[in-house]
Amino acid sequence: MKSKNLLAVVTIALVALAVAAAGSLAAPRQPMTLATVGDSYAAPYDAVWDATLRSLGVVKTPVADKASGRIETEPFVFTFNIGSGLNGGTQVIEVSFLINVFRTAENKTDLQVVPRIHYSWLNGFAPGPYNNPWLDLFAKIRTRLGARS
Repeated sequence: MKSKNLLAVVTIALVALAVAAAGSLAAPRQPMTLATVGDSYAAPYDAVWDATLRSLGVVKTPVADKASGRIETEPFVFTFNIGSGLNGGTQVIEVSFLINVFRTAENKTDLQVVPRIHYSWLNGFAPGPYNNPWLDLFAKIRTRLGARS
């Protein structure tokens, strides 16, 4: 009788462990949110909005609400170099942006980006201050605004 009870307890424990393990494997991994970064442009809101959308290129934007100034991108791949020489390498990340565009004056518009890393090839290597996807975006916007004048 005792062996049947022990077998039942062990079976229930193993089933509970399997269910817990399966649940944790299926749970979506939350992206790592980086610090908000921003830039200011001496241009009207509409021009900055249009330049921002065009500068995102082929990156899909499931949310692009001009009235609220909110743009959300789907994750996209960004590659950058880490280190140099023999100690150097390449990091590949999958990143998405939450972008807020807002008018701060008649002819001045600010843009804030919240980068979120969904996946990184190498752990511990995040984009640096000079080699990152948001600076690329800011530079493209400035180029588009300059080409407009």
